[in-house]
Amino acid sequence: MIERAKLYHPKGRIRQLFRWLDGLELPPEETLIEGPAGTGKSRAIGEFLYEAMTKWPNTRILALRRFRADLHKGFQRTFEDMVLYPGHVLLTTPGGGRDENREFYIAPNGSRLVLGHMEDPQRWYSSEWDIIYWNEVNEARLDQWERLDRSLRKGDRPTKCPWRIKIGDTNPDSDRHWIHLRCKMGRTHRIVTRHADNPSLEEAYLMRLKKLTGVRYRRLYLGEWCSAEGQIWDNFDSAVHIIPTEADLPPFAWYGAGMDFGHNNPGCLLVLGFTADGVGYVVREVYRPGKHLEWWAKVILDLNEQFPMSIIKADSADGGTGAISWLNERIGLLDKDGNGIVTPISKRKVGDKPFGFAVREHVRSLWENRVLFVLDDQYRLVGGPDPDLTDKGQPRSLTDEIPLYVYRRPPEGREVAVAMREEPDPMSADHGCNALEYICFSSWALDFTPPEEDPGVPSFKLGDLLKHDEVWANPDPYSPDTSFDDYTPAAAFIKRRL
Repeated sequence: MIERAKLYHPKGRIRQLFRWLDGLELPPEETLIEGPAGTGKSRAIGEFLYEAMTKWPNTRILALRRFRADLHKGFQRTFEDMVLYPGHVLLTTPGGGRDENREFYIAPNGSRLVLGHMEDPQRWYSSEWDIIYWNEVNEARLDQWERLDRSLRKGDRPTKCPWRIKIGDTNPDSDRHWIHLRCKMGRTHRIVTRHADNPSLEEAYLMRLKKLTGVRYRRLYLGEWCSAEGQIWDNFDSAVHIIPTEADLPPFAWYGAGMDFGHNNPGCLLVLGFTADGVGYVVREVYRPGKHLEWWAKVILDLNEQFPMSIIKADSADGGTGAISWLNERIGLLDKDGNGIVTPISKRKVGDKPFGFAVREHVRSLWENRVLFVLDDQYRLVGGPDPDLTDKGQPRSLTDEIPLYVYRRPPEGREVAVAMREEPDPMSADHGCNALEYICFSSWALDFTPPEEDPGVPSFKLGDLLKHDEVWANPDPYSPDTSFDDYTPAAAFIKRRL
């Protein structure tokens, strides 16, 4: 431990962690360590945890992240390569081996550092810990963060750790993020780090950060909490629209999916469950780059066993109508009319509005009216996040895309054509957003309301007696001759969704 102290000298405000260890300050119950990329947050926290577990026998520490693979690529790699060293006693004691197989580190004094994830969050809520550290806490939900409080307890353990604390670290995120607001309200103590605090920061890495643009530049280089300018669905609120894994879901009347083909770019398949009154839930998501049609066909068949889909809407301009025909032939799933369930999205105008604008506004209204929700990533994202996208720092799911899905902005000093002002920025990752738009817009025009049960008594309605509808309306809800006030079952269903 003395030799390790010679190799690491905390700088800046992060030194406060080590004042807690030395008994010079009493730590707050929960702390956020924030700062732009490359400020040495993970290294400093790793050194703090190492000293805590070697200073006080029988200390129990839990290091968490949303997905286990992310913890391995992030904190675990930093801890083993920079805090420890080859042949260190913590690497040679039992714990499941090195790299992704390791589950914990045990010190000779009985202290333990456990590597956890939130793919099965219930296991941590009933356990006992002295220190809980959530790496990249911006990925957490507020309810998950708060539930961990009941695990900060000594119990009957003979621990020498004098306090129970909770720590999270992150790069700045949206200025509406719950952890940022929690700090502003004084509920969470904030420690801010800067690039000057990291003596091992390479100049080349700093220059790469400096070349970033937009919201990524402000967050990762400047360290600002900010939202993307021109965000298309700025009314999406993760605290409202993301449903916890353990929540009770309503019964679904039918399932549908949206698909955005991917070749070099990621492809995305979103499966939504719709209730009888039109409320939609994204229950499964597959987000993968570089996969061929045979792979996607198998994915569709596997998901269809659990979620029998009535329709899959795809973009023929991306995958091509040939790809859609091939998928239908390969999977062999038919709709109620005997046609393949994979159909191309029709991008015709809606009234006097272009398709793209209308569909984005429609999804925006679904968020606003709280009739569209997304299940938590741990439950929804099939196979977890793609490791290649993780390494490249690119969006890995629908919920990663939404905050960065923005309208086109003109270059500095130039004007964008009027027709293009309401178009998404072509640099935005939109694969999951497009898939969501396709199925939400298609479900808007379809009536999947279950048929009413026969009450068993004669009907005396005029329409039933005359064997036709009382009021006739054009069956196409997008026809100029059709108003949403026309009284038909389909129109009434559409009106409810709006």
